[in-house]
Amino acid sequence: MCDSVNDDREKWRTEYRAHRYLEHEPIIKLHERALAMTMNARAVDRTGKLYWRRGGQWFEMLTHTLEEFALRSLVLPMPQPPKYLHAARAAELWDKANVPNESYILKFGRKQHVLDLIERGRLRVQPAESYDDPSLNLAIADNEYEIVEETIGATVGMPPPNRDYNIPMDQWEQVPILGALKQIRTYTGRSYIACFGMRYEYQLFEDFGYDACAVIRDPMRFLHAAQDAGDKVLPGWQFAFDRVTYRDPFHPIKNDDVLYSKNFRCAYQREMRITWEHAPSRKGPLEPVFLDLGPLVEYCDLLAL
Repeated sequence: MCDSVNDDREKWRTEYRAHRYLEHEPIIKLHERALAMTMNARAVDRTGKLYWRRGGQWFEMLTHTLEEFALRSLVLPMPQPPKYLHAARAAELWDKANVPNESYILKFGRKQHVLDLIERGRLRVQPAESYDDPSLNLAIADNEYEIVEETIGATVGMPPPNRDYNIPMDQWEQVPILGALKQIRTYTGRSYIACFGMRYEYQLFEDFGYDACAVIRDPMRFLHAAQDAGDKVLPGWQFAFDRVTYRDPFHPIKNDDVLYSKNFRCAYQREMRITWEHAPSRKGPLEPVFLDLGPLVEYCDLLAL
């Protein structure tokens, strides 16, 4: 290993010891964090072998996590890497598609459903709460209505020792918190979501558990069609789209858009999503709906294992 990498790791260890933000994290959560960092730091080549990506913040964050293991005299078991048996086929499909970089979005699914999307324009959109389901694939499951953030070294305002709450809050004492201050940001509306990928990876078929993918070569044309179809099926719902912001609970950012935020564990997927939002006054459970976008064969390709 080159000296520069070793120098970086020593610097990251020193920085972490000066701000030990994972000190109170349970061991099982440390294991999950290390696994998430590894998932984002490595990729799969066309032969199915794992390799480390260049650049990015994942090595720094993984070093911090490993340093916490070391400070507790714990050993992190080496995870058993998954086998990507379809990587070669995924690479072959992408070579034949010949899609320019950054000019497409992807929709993974079962082959028949992807065919319905391309040939008929039939798009199934889910209530956001339906993704909060432990039976779903780990690459898909998520609580779309909630983001958790934790801060070490935070303080809270307290009235003076006599607990006189009539004293103005700007005169309260700042008292340090022991452990982590956990904040939960919650989305209070109702929404439907359709999820798409912005980067093709050879591992995604197996990570998602799907056997097909639609390559949408003209994203803006597709988005306009989705908006028009949504206006018919979901009148009064607000249409929007954007890329997802991936967030580390221990490094809060100034962003209150919970609906377009996700935990960093699947950042390598580079998700983009379409949403239809409604005021929280709408009651009752939401059911999936189907939108009719019209045939997409002019600007969509099918990739099937």
